[in-house]
Amino acid sequence: MRSGIFAAAALIGIAGCSGSESGPAVVPAQVAFAGHARTALRSCRQPAPRAPDPDAVHGLMVWLDSVDETKNDPAILKYVAADPNLCGASIVVLWSEIDKGPKANPQYDFDPIERAIEPWIAARRIVNLLLVGVDEVGTSDRATPAWVLGQTGPNHVDLVPCSDPGGGVVVPPTPVYWELGYLTPWHKFVAAVIRRYGANPNVGYMRFGLGAGAEDFPQHGADGNCFPVWHKKYGLSARFWAQYSARLTGFIAAAARRDDSSAQQMVALNYFSDPERPFNVQNEVASVAAADGVGFGTENLGSGQYGTVVEKCTSQEYWCEAFMAHAGQVPLQFQPINFTLQPGTHILPLPKLLAYALYNDAQVFEIYPQDWLTADDPHYRTYAAHHAAWERAFTKAAARLGGT
Repeated sequence: MRSGIFAAAALIGIAGCSGSESGPAVVPAQVAFAGHARTALRSCRQPAPRAPDPDAVHGLMVWLDSVDETKNDPAILKYVAADPNLCGASIVVLWSEIDKGPKANPQYDFDPIERAIEPWIAARRIVNLLLVGVDEVGTSDRATPAWVLGQTGPNHVDLVPCSDPGGGVVVPPTPVYWELGYLTPWHKFVAAVIRRYGANPNVGYMRFGLGAGAEDFPQHGADGNCFPVWHKKYGLSARFWAQYSARLTGFIAAAARRDDSSAQQMVALNYFSDPERPFNVQNEVASVAAADGVGFGTENLGSGQYGTVVEKCTSQEYWCEAFMAHAGQVPLQFQPINFTLQPGTHILPLPKLLAYALYNDAQVFEIYPQDWLTADDPHYRTYAAHHAAWERAFTKAAARLGGT
């Protein structure tokens, strides 16, 4: 399940899949690339001897918040896609953008994904899909299909409002994930995406949200201000959420095995502070994931007082124990919590975070496009002051994880 992208690339270049499940070819017909292009493919797509899990997916990716992000900001394709240190693009896809409901024919319209990945494959890059079933923030949940939330009778899906989650964010009413009206169609969607893209040699990995976003928390505030309503009415606890997340992780792994997927499956780890009975949700999920060959990581790199010194993580970082226990077994992934030069974020700059995260065995990075533009786009507002340092950091990381 882990080395298929490298083996497939070595045998057939980057030719796309065809057929009813894999879709039409999504790369140009000509595969006789110039010698330097073939070298670039081997670098990112073949084993990385210096990575903790050499045969698994690896490299520096640009994180894209939607299927339309490159249309909204053409500089990403113009400058970032040409960066020799870039391995691919990790693209957020909302469930509602694809699933049109059981009465539609076909139910799953994959055109938004096809349009989003086409330019990256044309640029000879890996693509990764981050599938979101529930919105993290906002006044309404745009990610869950309207038909799912509109069901009645035994398939009715309850929504949990949270007026004050804390942290200065606004969150939408959130579905109760384990109710069958939500869980059954989400399982079907997961299986459909894996069936469609799991054998596509251009797809490096997929990360399905276990909870909100492409992460593993029920709702902002569900382990804090909003815990009482979840706990009292729906029985949420840290142990319960760990069991739910572990079962969903197992389902994802089983679907990938069933379809002989060459794409790596990934999940996110999140901390859950249960005020009544603490439980290590992140360690439970990581243990199940690693046993099933599913990689994992955290989308919160930088959200803590760490990284100034390149050293091993400590128990203060909720992901640390899981990383130390499973490094080398499955690929470990990090995403900074924000653009590292964003005013008010109070996190370390990217060069420091990359060095720290590499030392802690990460081999997949989803990096905000603004950090890439800082290195690549002469017109970007932070380029003049930080270009040289950011470029050096990317080059150093790519020397270990692959680049062009």
